[in-house]
Amino acid sequence: RLKRWSANSAKGFQSQFDLLLEYLGQDASLHVTSDTANDVKRMLISIPKGSRGRGKLQSISLPELMKLQGHERMSAKNISKYLRTYSTFFEWAVKRKETSENNFKVLVDEVKHKKQVRDAFTPEQVTTMLDELLHNTHGLVKKDYQKWGTLIALYTGARLNEVAQLRVADIRQIDDVWCFDFNDEGDDMQLKNNASRRTVPVHAGLIQAGLLHFIEQVRKEGKERLLHELTLNSHNGYGRNLSRWFGNTFLPKLGMKTKKLVFHSLRHTAVTCLFRAGVDEPIVKTLIGHALGGVTHQVYAKGYTTAQLKAAIDKMHPVSA
Repeated sequence: RLKRWSANSAKGFQSQFDLLLEYLGQDASLHVTSDTANDVKRMLISIPKGSRGRGKLQSISLPELMKLQGHERMSAKNISKYLRTYSTFFEWAVKRKETSENNFKVLVDEVKHKKQVRDAFTPEQVTTMLDELLHNTHGLVKKDYQKWGTLIALYTGARLNEVAQLRVADIRQIDDVWCFDFNDEGDDMQLKNNASRRTVPVHAGLIQAGLLHFIEQVRKEGKERLLHELTLNSHNGYGRNLSRWFGNTFLPKLGMKTKKLVFHSLRHTAVTCLFRAGVDEPIVKTLIGHALGGVTHQVYAKGYTTAQLKAAIDKMHPVSA
């Protein structure tokens, strides 16, 4: 009711709780014991991936699903996501004195130290990537979306799908400054949360690379979306092919492939560069779409001018951070 969830987040939470209620029973008590919480975890580990969202598996009961062999299981990352959701709910219930304990919390704490941390790219790695993106030295860039999707992510810190779903109309002048308008105004568009709705000035590096000329070219072709070669995936948005090319072709061919270097590392790189350039934390959060902490920041820090944001983003120099 407070509109703090995107439609996509709400849909995800609904499916997570539907599964929990199916396992516990619709009239289940809020007093979930540690044994029951562990049983829920075992259920998540055992059932086939997507078994409540598609095909013949939809009609099979959970006990039967847990015994099925030969199907791909839910990833550790998704299992952790489910457990965090349940823990958050039961923590809320404890505070409201609806129950006395949250036995999902210990399960979440158990996997926290295993959480994979993404690395930022080093300045030397960024230099290598830029050389390939701008000059195609090794012929790795075969599509416009590969070049511009990667460059925009590097110079804005935007998330994969925020970049992939950009429309031509979303890059426009505000107070005579070219800006990206990251929004979810289309039926096929989605953002992570409310803080993700923002405008980010176009970095001088992107203008120098020819982004405005590319935008004009796409506009003349009558295309609505900037990276129009990308197609929509119902579960992953528009970014799937860009992410696959980056992780399976671009990084390996450049000798940079590691478990901690992925497309999202471009976001880590941008944040690191902004902080090292001396940009204040509230402005960094505003630019990358993180919620501002504290009442003062939440209420007043949204008033940064376009000129202030432009000055901040142009301080970022990924090849010399």
